[in-house]
Amino acid sequence: MSSDIDQATIRYNRLSDDTRSIQADLDDGLKQLASSAVDGMNDLGRSIVDLYNLPGQDTALATNLIAKCKGQGYVLARRFDDLHKSGRDILRRAGDVSPEKPLWVV
Repeated sequence: MSSDIDQATIRYNRLSDDTRSIQADLDDGLKQLASSAVDGMNDLGRSIVDLYNLPGQDTALATNLIAKCKGQGYVLARRFDDLHKSGRDILRRAGDVSPEKPLWVV
């Protein structure tokens, strides 16, 4: 009986450590990535508004703003890719810790 209690304690401690690690990744990692993605959306939105409100026929400025929007779009896509990958990895880790495997764990 003592051996079973010792093994259960070890398993509990391991699960507790894993859970704290996953929670820290959710709190720190995903929030930072999400904030970065939202900042990128705001930056792109401001550039689109600047392009929309461009006065006159200033083609040089328009070309620069279009290039800026394109670059910001690529940055934004990478940020959302990073957010997605990190979220997926955290879910997989949570599924590995779970005693019953959720549907997303393959």
